[in-house]
Amino acid sequence: MCGYYYSYNIPITKVTDSILLRGPEAFCKLDYDNEHFGHALLSTRGTSPQQPIQNNTGTLVYNGSTYNSSHNDTQWIVDNLDNRVETTVELIKSLVGEYSLTYVTDTHIVFCVDQWSSKNLFFYYNKENKSFIVGSTVDFVLDHAPSAVRAQENKIYIIDKHTFDLDIQTTTEWNLSQTVHNYDSVFEAFEQAIKDRHEPNITTYMLSSGIDAGAIVCCARKFYNDDMFTVSKIGREDPEILAKRMRLQHKPLIDRADDSSTIPETEAMYKRYGVEYTRRHTAQATTAILQNHYVPRKQKICISGIGGDELYDDYQPDKLSRGRVGKIIGSWPSDLRTIYPWHNYADSRLHRQIHRSDTICGHHGIEGRYPLVDQRLFQCFLNTTVELKNAGYKHWLVSYMQEHDYPVTLNKTRFAS
Repeated sequence: MCGYYYSYNIPITKVTDSILLRGPEAFCKLDYDNEHFGHALLSTRGTSPQQPIQNNTGTLVYNGSTYNSSHNDTQWIVDNLDNRVETTVELIKSLVGEYSLTYVTDTHIVFCVDQWSSKNLFFYYNKENKSFIVGSTVDFVLDHAPSAVRAQENKIYIIDKHTFDLDIQTTTEWNLSQTVHNYDSVFEAFEQAIKDRHEPNITTYMLSSGIDAGAIVCCARKFYNDDMFTVSKIGREDPEILAKRMRLQHKPLIDRADDSSTIPETEAMYKRYGVEYTRRHTAQATTAILQNHYVPRKQKICISGIGGDELYDDYQPDKLSRGRVGKIIGSWPSDLRTIYPWHNYADSRLHRQIHRSDTICGHHGIEGRYPLVDQRLFQCFLNTTVELKNAGYKHWLVSYMQEHDYPVTLNKTRFAS
């Protein structure tokens, strides 16, 4: 998790605390002529170079974590960029992980978020007066521009500095064929997603009685049980399942049910960022866990189950119990083109869940990582047959836990106090 900004023909009058909170370890800026870069650092993968970082042809500011190399991701990205737009676009399309980035050369400005917009990025663009600003927080952009737009998921934005024309390209065209009759590749991609996102000594996992967090912790135990912390919220969970899961952990932590002490902080986040769901019950629960367990223990990475409902189920149980609207009603269809994308439709909004998580984690200088939105994993799931998808509620996640003899319930639980 980091915070950054870049501006073209817009002077930077103030670096807001919201940028600095996201990267509490160091802040550096770079100003020349009419261009301004700033970056607040939270180092999570190896020895992170200071940003803004330059190569022979351009300057990069980057937030998040990608897993294309076993070495530091920031250095790997900048080393593989040059002055050609085509190179930049192809590199972005190859990235695996949760990220936002802006890369600037003499001729172009390229910026983007990943396929799910898991790292917030906001911008203002004006072709007429050739002005542009982009930043990790909405309040920073609005302090310097009359409006702010949130960068869309799965899009690459390219501004030609000479004409100031804006081109928008798609990052990933998913292969929607459903031909694979087993979960071998899904399980392999899932385990790789967990291993990529675990950093020794600075990673804590959210553990509930639900399926999504349960599958993640079940997998992590396979590789890291002696070196992993979990934290659980005692609230609306299935007490029997959660107790069984916690007994399997070497270092389980429990957060108290009463979140009332965090209300002032969530209200302050709402006033700062203007987002209503930063102060609801789920936001209060997340804030309490971060303040009570992550910050005091100097944990930098929060592993969460976000994406399970939105990508692999579309909230099927809620359609009966709460009248939730989605695209998948009853069963998965034989042709996924008829419903894709389903994860941001009506009430099934992945971008809302991720926006809230990134805002709250970033406010506390903590990086949220989401194994279930791993690009490789989602592609493998898409390619499984419709019969497998319809074999049961969140069938591949349940099957993984059953294969590893892990406590599981099909009852839907909610993360809240």
